[in-house]
Amino acid sequence: MVSQDVHTLATLKVDLDDVPQHLFNQRASPSGSMYFSLSFDVQIAVQSALEFSLTVNGAKYGSVTAKYA
Repeated sequence: MVSQDVHTLATLKVDLDDVPQHLFNQRASPSGSMYFSLSFDVQIAVQSALEFSLTVNGAKYGSVTAKYA
């Protein structure tokens, strides 16, 4: 449940197409279905505008776009 004091300012969309497949970890759900998992960070830089970037193990990949509410 979202608190009355929390408001969505932006929704970020991350494009993982440029991330090499070997960086993903294959896992199994409790039902046995296989899926891929990836640990990543979204970094925010304050320039003349906010700039978002996606990093995996310290390397930048893909793109991040923001849709402001």
